[in-house]
Amino acid sequence: MFRLELGNSNVLVVGLGRSGMAACRFLREHGSRVAASDAQSEQQLGSVIAELKASGVTIRAGESRPGAAGFDLLVISPGVPSDAPVVLQARELGVPVIGELELA
Repeated sequence: MFRLELGNSNVLVVGLGRSGMAACRFLREHGSRVAASDAQSEQQLGSVIAELKASGVTIRAGESRPGAAGFDLLVISPGVPSDAPVVLQARELGVPVIGELELA
């Protein structure tokens, strides 16, 4: 089973659908430093972006190829394929990759 001290981790959440937003909130509540990436623009993502920013989440909207360097954990949305470049890069760097459901 995967274990990480969330309060002392840099986490990248890839995909800001409903579950990605929830993952960001959960991680921030547990003290993680969170960056969130999505291919859609902030305008397309809507008003929840302001809430995430206010809670300390760094938003990287409009990124179709985010990088995994510098992160302790990569959390991917269900729609992100396991062979996405960011996932492959994370694995090459030894960064654990989990799905959002594994956070609970």
